[in-house]
Amino acid sequence: MGDGLLAEFASVVDALRCAVAVQRELTGRSADLDLEKRIALRIGINIGDVVVEAGDIYGDGVNVEALAEPDSICVYGRVQKDARGIFARLVPNARRCVVQAFV
Repeated sequence: MGDGLLAEFASVVDALRCAVAVQRELTGRSADLDLEKRIALRIGINIGDVVVEAGDIYGDGVNVEALAEPDSICVYGRVQKDARGIFARLVPNARRCVVQAFV
């Protein structure tokens, strides 16, 4: 899995709330740092099966963050659909996949 993190949440809303909070907090804490010293996270949120086999993780729910730009959150359409009205309140100005840049 490299330098990534895979987290499981009880709901899509919990995952979105966490992603937004993490990006906002990290952006706020690193605002005064030079660009080369900032940590730019890519967060992906997906609903799908995750398979753990022989120390590796793969499946539909993995590697969505690869589609995200640095300092952003990428969600698949089903996540947005399942979150209903919460999505728009948490992430105003959302675009199709990369829903918000926090820089």
